[in-house]
Amino acid sequence: MPHSADQAKQPNTAVNSSAASLTEQWQQLTTLIGKASASNANACRVLAVGHKACGGPSGYLAYSTETVDEAQLQQLAQRYTDTERQQQTRSGMMSNCMMAPEPSVVWVDGVCRLGDAEQDR
Repeated sequence: MPHSADQAKQPNTAVNSSAASLTEQWQQLTTLIGKASASNANACRVLAVGHKACGGPSGYLAYSTETVDEAQLQQLAQRYTDTERQQQTRSGMMSNCMMAPEPSVVWVDGVCRLGDAEQDR
């Protein structure tokens, strides 16, 4: 009997560990991006991050090419996306399958921010 109890705990431990890893990776992403300061709107970009169970990104971040190493940012974003996809596969997670349109990026008071995707249509 203890053997099956151990087996029952393993998926939860894996999901909890993966969730903690996602939180840590998200913090790394947001720390690398920082305030997203830019001297003009041309330095502002949108980064798709994460993975929805039905496909597509789970979210977006605004960043400035002036203040971030884009190669490092892309690498962290890919790791976050892969971890989220693995967590969903292990847990059998489903999503609502609604695709979130990519938002615009705006430059406000010297900072890159996400705009509204609906305004862009």
